[in-house]
Amino acid sequence: FPVKLHQMLHECSDEIASFAPDGRSFCIRNKERLVNEVLPKYFHQNKFASFTRQLNVYGFRRMTGNSFQHELFLRDHPEYLEFIRRVGVKRGEQVM
Repeated sequence: FPVKLHQMLHECSDEIASFAPDGRSFCIRNKERLVNEVLPKYFHQNKFASFTRQLNVYGFRRMTGNSFQHELFLRDHPEYLEFIRRVGVKRGEQVM
């Protein structure tokens, strides 16, 4: 998931989604176009809720609006992506 997300942000239009100027977070600028044009290409889904759930499972934090951040998800450092892991959930617990 993190590798595809990084690739998606580099390849999609800045009008849809892009890294922040400092490269430490990313912002979704056009949710409708992201859902209809971009998500199916990279993740075989077209539901924003499923996309944000995946972000949560991988430890991304929602910042203001539709901005997300993870300490190891950096624009110019794809080598850190291998260290991003799914957050473990015990049986019977729900991911919020």
